[in-house]
Amino acid sequence: MRKQDDSCDLLCLDLPVAEAIRSRVPPLPRHETAAAAAKALADPTRLKVAAALAEGGELCVCDLAWVIGQAQNLLPHHLRRLRQAGSRARDGW
Repeated sequence: MRKQDDSCDLLCLDLPVAEAIRSRVPPLPRHETAAAAAKALADPTRLKVAAALAEGGELCVCDLAWVIGQAQNLLPHHLRRLRQAGSRARDGW
């Protein structure tokens, strides 16, 4: 079985298709914002916190700790990271 290469030896660009796609790809700052949000949600506890908040809306830290099954003193760090990622997303980074 031949290993598939990740590069071309011959430039064979379909310019109309490539230009159409390129014009629809968001600019790099939008990708950076999405990457920051994904990074914030990459932690299992933060993902669980975000899911609980999405389901229940604004919650007291006591209630949130009980819902996700974590100690209350562990939540401020996770909430801070989620808040920072959310404010960057709203500001467009």
